Amino acid sequence: MYYYFKNNSDKIVEKEISYSSLGIFPQFTELTEEQETFYLDNKTETVIPTVIEVKNLTMNVVNAVTLEQYKANVLSILSDKSLQRSEELIPSYQITNCVLSIQAITNSETPIYTNTQIDTIMSEANRIGGLCRTEYYRLKALIQAATNIEEVSNIEDNFSTII
Repeated sequence: MYYYFKNNSDKIVEKEISYSSLGIFPQFTELTEEQETFYLDNKTETVIPTVIEVKNLTMNVVNAVTLEQYKANVLSILSDKSLQRSEELIPSYQITNCVLSIQAITNSETPIYTNTQIDTIMSEANRIGGLCRTEYYRLKALIQAATNIEEVSNIEDNFSTII
């Protein structure tokens, strides 16, 4: 993984390819080895070092996060995990190909998938999406009921068991 400062931005981006070696995307500046180590050592589920912190190799002491901020952050992470699990089980290209196939069939053109394949994929996508949504809303209810950060951090998700 390669890490970059996005020039004129407060974001650090992660890419699987080296833009530096390709000589493209001059709007990105690759982190030095020391900056990358600092970034990875200080990045957690709830804390992401800022560009200034990474450039200075020093974490700023910030006020403690409130329970509501922590809950919102955890919910955002869980929402991403839910969508990621759905994508792992039914890749979005399959949904796109189903839509394109339906359009092709409607226009009397050759579809990517047959009607049977479309029905199977869409049925499975609905099933998996439903399971992921149900798990997210189960977790959301637990998080909303939590009265402190420790309770929230002890909540465990079951996304990996969805198959």
